[in-house]
Amino acid sequence: MRHSLHLWIGCLACCMAAFCLVSCEDDETALGLALQDPSSQYVGIHDTIKSPDMTACTYYDDSLRTSGYYSAMVGYYSDAVYGRVASRSFMQLALVNNGGLDFATHHFTVDSAMLSLVIVDRYPAMTGSQTLRLRITQTAEMVSPDSIYYASSELPLSATVFLDTTFTISANDTVLRLSLNSAFRDLFSNHVFPSNTVLRESLRGLCIECVESSSDPLMLTFDMGKSASGLSLYYQDAEGATQSGQLQVGYTSPQSESNHFCQFSHTYSGQFLQLQQGAIDSIDGVSQLYLEPLGGTAVRINIDSYVRRFHAAHPRAVIHYAELLLPVSAAADDAKPSRIVAYRRYATGSTIFVNDYLSDNAGYDGYYDEAKGLYRLRITHHLQGLMMAGADYGTLLMLDGRRSSACRTILNGTQSTDAVRIAFVYSE
Repeated sequence: MRHSLHLWIGCLACCMAAFCLVSCEDDETALGLALQDPSSQYVGIHDTIKSPDMTACTYYDDSLRTSGYYSAMVGYYSDAVYGRVASRSFMQLALVNNGGLDFATHHFTVDSAMLSLVIVDRYPAMTGSQTLRLRITQTAEMVSPDSIYYASSELPLSATVFLDTTFTISANDTVLRLSLNSAFRDLFSNHVFPSNTVLRESLRGLCIECVESSSDPLMLTFDMGKSASGLSLYYQDAEGATQSGQLQVGYTSPQSESNHFCQFSHTYSGQFLQLQQGAIDSIDGVSQLYLEPLGGTAVRINIDSYVRRFHAAHPRAVIHYAELLLPVSAAADDAKPSRIVAYRRYATGSTIFVNDYLSDNAGYDGYYDEAKGLYRLRITHHLQGLMMAGADYGTLLMLDGRRSSACRTILNGTQSTDAVRIAFVYSE
């Protein structure tokens, strides 16, 4: 028994010595302590990737798909940095079920058509009330349920206007209710719509837009997937009995036979105008990086020189923790976008969410840290993949919700005092 006790004490001493040895070898710095997850301890070498090994630029995001999503946006806004942006939505209607609508058999007359749109976001944030003038025009072509539309897509408009009204909206309004005129109601009275094909051919589509000359600067986001969004028809038969019916408006579910898309238009100046027109490919990110939604701008970061050098020196290194730190510029708006998402770019030019997002949502954040004044993105698996491959073709940064919110921001560049950088912990 005494022999066993001595053996146990000896093993304990060896473990304590090994622990002390590892702890002493840890090249721990204040930076390393700051980036550690509170629930984990990362033992290894701490390093930071920054300029000149990191380069960054702003580029024009001109291929944003806007169909196949629930959000729809209407309005306009402008500021001194990005200029003006405006949005209008093109929407198609569809039957709620396959039973069709028959307004002819009983000579139904539609005396009310109410379009309801659930408001889920406003930009800028409202504290009081603002004035909007909205116009709804019939499109000359239908919004195809099978087509893909982008931020630059549009449809020609007819001369038929279904609504042109000015009203006041408050910060407490959650549903916008718009009464369509007789030109719209007459399309239904005493008519039969046995299928969505007939409905689309007859109605074609709706274009909802803001008349800027009579409106305050405001961008409204609607959720067409909410049950309160849609079109209500109220009609009477020859005896005066009142009935009602519903129509779907826009993309309401993956099974929906209706569709909608948003057209975003930007009016830039200076470097942004050159970027949009293709006179330049990108804006150098030495001082600032610009993230604008609605088919505006995105950011590309590259650390290829560092990755190649690191791969050659540490081919078997294990990345224990990595974090992309994106400090916000003092020139940015007070209102911050909620989240930034990252994509890995490959040699072919194709992109995919960074590995951390695909493998473990809980280990990927990208939200704004108010206390530190920056966005934090965990990219442990992403950086490990780059180091193993020995090459980096770029990491793309975009605003989450860039189809549904006009909120934008400006980040510090690669050579700012508080610069964009990657902090990570590794071991051989």
